[in-house]
Amino acid sequence: MPFLSDSERDDLRIDRMIFHVVGPDLENPILLTEFDPPIFTEFFLKRIKSALGGNAYCFRADSPTMATLREVGADEASFVAASETLAAAFQHEHRQNSIDGVFFLFLLSTFGGARLFALVKYDNDQVLKYDIADAGGRRMAILEEFRQTFSTKRESLQKIALVRLGAEDGELMVRDRSKPDGISEYFGKFLHVKRAATPAEFTKRVERILKDVMKKHRDDLDPEIRKGGARRINEQLRATREFGPETQEQLFDAVFGVLSEDSPVRRTYRRKLATAKLDEETFQVDPTAIPRTPRRRIETAEGIQILFNEEDRGRIVKRELETGDTEILITTTHVTVDDDDAIDLSRST
Repeated sequence: MPFLSDSERDDLRIDRMIFHVVGPDLENPILLTEFDPPIFTEFFLKRIKSALGGNAYCFRADSPTMATLREVGADEASFVAASETLAAAFQHEHRQNSIDGVFFLFLLSTFGGARLFALVKYDNDQVLKYDIADAGGRRMAILEEFRQTFSTKRESLQKIALVRLGAEDGELMVRDRSKPDGISEYFGKFLHVKRAATPAEFTKRVERILKDVMKKHRDDLDPEIRKGGARRINEQLRATREFGPETQEQLFDAVFGVLSEDSPVRRTYRRKLATAKLDEETFQVDPTAIPRTPRRRIETAEGIQILFNEEDRGRIVKRELETGDTEILITTTHVTVDDDDAIDLSRST
């Protein structure tokens, strides 16, 4: 299931918010008071929801950040103290080449009573403000520089983690501007998290989704697309160096052909990606996880099935056409099973 359901996403609310000033030149963060009640919530909710376009992580069991958030979940009175603890930990990991900014802690609630947290690093953004004044009968512009500002620009939101805690664990959606396909070293160290899956595991999931879609919609696809479907999927997936929101539709077109936006094939593909939480995930495709020689299956009208490795086609398995019939010749070094009782050994116990 997606990190947030449509109902949860639409109902997401900010219950509490606070930020503290952090930066490479500070020995300790500058601690500030809580906004009570929260202000400019629509502005910040849009920024928080952008984390849903990030990558999936989970806390390590001994994560201090997860432990601190659990304290708030158990007693909201600890919210401010927890924000100060987290800001200090973030400042400690802050690299010298980072930019001055602020560290936010948000306590969120949503549909069904679910509680979530958002941890955000916002970079200071240089802004020039101008006013128009009269000077001796002439109109002139007056410029003023502001550096401590929050911008709607995507680049200003340096890092964000949207957190949902479970009974014993916690899952996160993380978006890190400095590393779109993962997480920077110091943010990862601060959160103490691990990727929800390895690149090889992600790659296998996408391969499985593509093959499931191919199987489900065989009758909806052009015969040339169906032919050698597994081989086509593996070749095109291997050619996709990075899978993510920018490439997933290109991969679909390469495998299934360019179909309309409302094509049932495309809808199934998108639904399965969302269910597997891969619709916004970005990762490097691992070619070693993709079989180079997919299995080939031939089934005759008489119910005979032949399974073999694609690389053996034409070498030990040959098809010869005869007046409308097909003769299949199989060459083997030796027969391993010759059982006229047709026992399925794979199901024996």
